[in-house]
Amino acid sequence: MKKFNYFTAAGLALASLAVGASLAIAETTSVSPSSVSSPENKTPATPAMMITINQNSKGRIAGTVASVSASTLSVNSWGGVWVVDISNAKLVRRYGGTASISEFQKGDGVVVSGTVSGSGFAVTATEVQNTSIQTRNVNPSGTVSNVTSDGFTLTAKSATYSVIVGSNTTINLNGKKTTAADITNGVKVQVWGVLDRTQSIITATRVNISIPRVYYSGTASGVSAAGFILTTAAGKTYAVTLGANAVVKINDTTGSLSAVPEGAKASVSGLANGDSGVTANAVSVRIPRVKPTTTTTNTNTGGGTTGGSPNGQQ
Repeated sequence: MKKFNYFTAAGLALASLAVGASLAIAETTSVSPSSVSSPENKTPATPAMMITINQNSKGRIAGTVASVSASTLSVNSWGGVWVVDISNAKLVRRYGGTASISEFQKGDGVVVSGTVSGSGFAVTATEVQNTSIQTRNVNPSGTVSNVTSDGFTLTAKSATYSVIVGSNTTINLNGKKTTAADITNGVKVQVWGVLDRTQSIITATRVNISIPRVYYSGTASGVSAAGFILTTAAGKTYAVTLGANAVVKINDTTGSLSAVPEGAKASVSGLANGDSGVTANAVSVRIPRVKPTTTTTNTNTGGGTTGGSPNGQQ
């Protein structure tokens, strides 16, 4: 019966590909870890299509993921699409690190180990290795764009990635813990996480945001409750927006922008917002104090000289 299972399972795949049988043998090479040259190497780790089955119906199948569900993978390999039961399988990444099914994507390369069914293209897996995903200890830095509620695009030195940010992602701004609200278009970041090389997707475990601190002084205009335009002596303009905990001081007394007149002299410190914006945490405004004027009134109504006694008496 064991031999029957062996020939049934093996024949099912190879008989349907009689023309391509020699190609199957040629394609049984594996992908070497040395093919990865750097964290930003996004050349897909395309797996060889491979099927090996022994007399005990134990086998290995290499191919690409066609679809993913919580307990099943569909894998394109020799003979067609193989249905892989992963209910009790160990899921690992390219170099053996523990993986989760949420990291698997359509198109990923996989190597499946398990028991091959004698009646169809099916495998009950004991282990599934995803050769497309791997954890990097040193991860890319770059510029953020296309920010969404669950991630962003990272343009690094030599590659572009889609970065997934979740509830378990740690986010730091200039070394202090913050929230995803501070990940905005144009900021510089470094990302740690799980890299899917085939899909160029990073599932982030940590994102470090680096925003330069700036200080500008000049003249305020277009003042509103939320901010104003600052024009420096050199003619450069910056759009100043008050941060959540910004402090506004007018002549060294805490106040609000509603008391700032057009043309007032102002100094701003905070975080750069692109090349022409500032998210301010401190605003200092100098408004010249107006000195009160005094008026002298002549109260002599007698028309005579002053300084003598009444009625001219001495």
